[in-house]
Amino acid sequence: MGKFPLVVTGEKRKSASDYDFDCEAVCIPLVSSTGHGNAALNRVHYEKGKFALANIICALIVKEPEHTSTKYLYELFMAMKDLYLVPLMQGSANVTLSMDKIASVKVPIPPLAEQERIVNILDKLNKAKARQIAQLEELERLFPAMLDKAFKGEL
Repeated sequence: MGKFPLVVTGEKRKSASDYDFDCEAVCIPLVSSTGHGNAALNRVHYEKGKFALANIICALIVKEPEHTSTKYLYELFMAMKDLYLVPLMQGSANVTLSMDKIASVKVPIPPLAEQERIVNILDKLNKAKARQIAQLEELERLFPAMLDKAFKGEL
């Protein structure tokens, strides 16, 4: 088990003993999530610090962070991947996305202050969503025992 995150196509990171990057990046899969003739991306990832990449993922690194927020690009590509990235995927069996195609994507870049405002709003929403998911998982964990007690007349 390595000490660095390994960004893979799945939702959860793996680990690596070495790192490829020490920066902030949007990590974009280059291979379709569903495979065999379907163009689809389930997710892109945001990573910061030292990390490694699976060989079917590329790192989009902002050249001018004083003008463009990496986190903004991540949120934009995550929300709009079906508009900006998926249409660029090609292939009949193994549907792929090339780094050249990713580099050619034109996206709206508002002033940095507006990008940061958008990211802050989305961070708050994502934290609220995570809290709701945790509460639902706790209810699902407790539910079978509560049903058992209810049917035994113990409630």
